[in-house]
Amino acid sequence: MPDRPRVAITPATKVADLLASWPELEAVLIAQAPAFRRLKNPVLRRTVARVATLEQAAGVGGVPVRELVAALRRAAGLEGDATGEASARDGGEPEAAPEWLDPARVVEALDAEALLDAGEVPLTRVGARARQLGLGQLLRIDSGFRPAPLLEALRKQGYRCFARESAPGRFETFVASPGRAEPGPLHRYFAADHRRLDDLLRRATAGEGPIDLAPYGAFRGGLLRHIGMEEKVLFAAAREARGGEPLPIAERLRVDHGAIAAMLVPTPTRDLVAQILSVLGPHNGREEEPGGVYDACDQALGEAAAAQLVGELRDFPEPPLKPYNDAPAVMSHIAANLELARRQWLEDAG
Repeated sequence: MPDRPRVAITPATKVADLLASWPELEAVLIAQAPAFRRLKNPVLRRTVARVATLEQAAGVGGVPVRELVAALRRAAGLEGDATGEASARDGGEPEAAPEWLDPARVVEALDAEALLDAGEVPLTRVGARARQLGLGQLLRIDSGFRPAPLLEALRKQGYRCFARESAPGRFETFVASPGRAEPGPLHRYFAADHRRLDDLLRRATAGEGPIDLAPYGAFRGGLLRHIGMEEKVLFAAAREARGGEPLPIAERLRVDHGAIAAMLVPTPTRDLVAQILSVLGPHNGREEEPGGVYDACDQALGEAAAAQLVGELRDFPEPPLKPYNDAPAVMSHIAANLELARRQWLEDAG
């Protein structure tokens, strides 16, 4: 029976096809760059190697594609380099950081190598997190190699990406939502307040002991102030700017606010915090998502009026806080409001 024809070795050859057709070249490929040792990982071999070309692999390893292909062809006993035009990544100055890159806007960091070691495909997790990015938010992926196939896959989906070497042999890749205008003054102000409140709650729930009442008290007061700013100022200003027409989602956000405010009445427990987050997380997402509440308010008011309103909001007072109340009536009130808040969104999902 004649031998099966071997695949050509060119920059466009898939890594998996190369290794299936030329198994003896695995050691040669791995020897070209330390990052290629990852090809022994079965998850990477089963997923990324099937779609990544040798040109992309060269980007991962930080070696010129011409040199990589030439080394493989020499080891295979083939003549010529078969590279055609050299890749744009061969040589040259490092790519300049784009204007949208601001490390302070990173909301989550993922370790690509830890995901691979855990048997998880990085693109799956990165794609899921990238879809959750709000306007102006960034995702960072840390790795010991330049993730060229990941970059290409994300760019094909419209995401903005930038990778750079953060230290010898270490790379950080930043991902932003598809190019859009930067968030307006109201979006920036309220989203920053979300982050401030998130940080207070993280501090209050750090460790495994009881809730730390000092940062939780600041979170409680700050969240009630945040709700007051939206209810009494933001929604009213948007309604006026829209000629008396309220935001379509405003009434349902008020239902969420009612449930959240009710849960701030009793003494905090970890179960209660989990219930608060079950409403607050999706609620904040609906406000910050592209085209969401904050974008709609910025659009309705316009840049100048929105900036002026932010100036007024900075002086909005924090409400006086009453002592915690754990009475049965309070718990019944929470259960009723929580049911209303959850049901209104479940009706949409159904």
